[in-house]
Amino acid sequence: MGPAGGTTKAIDIDGYSDGANSINLSDVGFLLTATSLCNNNQSECFTIMNTDGEGNVINRVQYQNYPWWITAGTPHGNVGVAIHEEAGLYFSGTIESGEDQFDVFLMKTDKQGDSLWMKIYGSNIWEVNNTIMFSSDTSLIMLNATSEIENKYLVWLIQIDLQGNILWEKILGENFKSASAQDIIRADNGDIVISYLTSEYNVPSTPYSMTVTRLNPQGNIKWTNSFASYDGFLGGTSTSLIQLDNNGFLVTYKRDAFPAPYPYPPIMVWLDSLGNVVQQYDFPANRELFITDLIKSSEGLIIGTGYGYFNLFGEGYGYGGWIFAFTQEGVLLWERYIADLNFPDKISWLSAIRETENKGFAIGGQIKTPTGYDIWLVKLDSMGCFEPECEGQFQVLTDGLEVIKPDPPAFKIYPNPSSQGFLNIETRYGTIDKSGFTIRVSDLTGKTVKQQPYKPVIDISGLVKGIYFLTVHRNEGEKIFTEKIVVQ
Repeated sequence: MGPAGGTTKAIDIDGYSDGANSINLSDVGFLLTATSLCNNNQSECFTIMNTDGEGNVINRVQYQNYPWWITAGTPHGNVGVAIHEEAGLYFSGTIESGEDQFDVFLMKTDKQGDSLWMKIYGSNIWEVNNTIMFSSDTSLIMLNATSEIENKYLVWLIQIDLQGNILWEKILGENFKSASAQDIIRADNGDIVISYLTSEYNVPSTPYSMTVTRLNPQGNIKWTNSFASYDGFLGGTSTSLIQLDNNGFLVTYKRDAFPAPYPYPPIMVWLDSLGNVVQQYDFPANRELFITDLIKSSEGLIIGTGYGYFNLFGEGYGYGGWIFAFTQEGVLLWERYIADLNFPDKISWLSAIRETENKGFAIGGQIKTPTGYDIWLVKLDSMGCFEPECEGQFQVLTDGLEVIKPDPPAFKIYPNPSSQGFLNIETRYGTIDKSGFTIRVSDLTGKTVKQQPYKPVIDISGLVKGIYFLTVHRNEGEKIFTEKIVVQ
């Protein structure tokens, strides 16, 4: 359901509680994995499904382990699936093999999700899978959490060949009292980079730091760095890690407690290629926000997704989705809060994001419906909008399946794209004194390439072809308008 340009859809599997763990593009639409409550809510099941581009289910395969559990990866961050054009589909997760006994599994399937083989890895201690990725064209690596003793957590890496045979294993975090696995990526040169939370204590509420380790393809550590310590609870934390074009890295996290409505607001930390902290961006502490996944778009922007609480200032939207865009240098370009009022409970969140072929975004998550929780599929355009040229932070669908339209934009920019060397800027501020208004044009790195006092025409003949962002500022720099412009 939804307007042209963007859609949302609730997908039910078992009638009670379903949530998307991953979303990927397929030949017919989307490949989704989900964890569900099944067997009269007595155990958790793992589901693989293919849908068309609108989220209509084409086929699905569910794996059960009654009376025990089998789950796909972790709840956030596009996890538990590795796709290779030639090697095929691999899925990872956690399987319960007895009371309080958990191991990790690797499954290879065909394109429809039917299992070709499955292997289980573990011992008589507790092991839980976070995710899986290809470490080369001929090998995979699984990121897991393991507990050797009570309240002592470690990071467990396994490199596996395409037949499921272990090539090497590695334990990280032994120098800490506790280490909680978070995310893993393959660097452009084939190195493996992992983020995990570490502590000098082994109790649930304690000072934690973000730790990032870089290993070579053989599993040998190149460097480890810890930073951004906070004093609080481990629960609820999820982090994402990506590599930047300058060979550095960006990791999301939550920072120290604040005396504010939400005490642990998220941050994004930029690292150089050796793991040294370069800068960080602090999201405000005035509302509850969680970052669950990051990607780098085809235009080189950092796109993040997650969820937040949108009742704090009287909006009345409850818990909803969140999507935002940054330049790689750390300039916030836009953010949108996504709410679907078709369901009265107003509880939803977004977990995993992929860029679509038209440069929009497909996001999987979970939404509360009258029968329980369903998979929530959200499609947005390249600016995070349901409808083109949307304005404002909130993107809201009403129970009439219409978008709540904000006030008209304060300014109209045309022609856009422009090949004429100029842009017209019309405003609905009328006769209001605009002498304090400033126009800035920035490139995708956030660098200001042109700035001038407000005029109804701006000369862009000196700009090279490409994508820019035009912003209008008022008084002491207050930003009141932003629009992407294309110079041809």
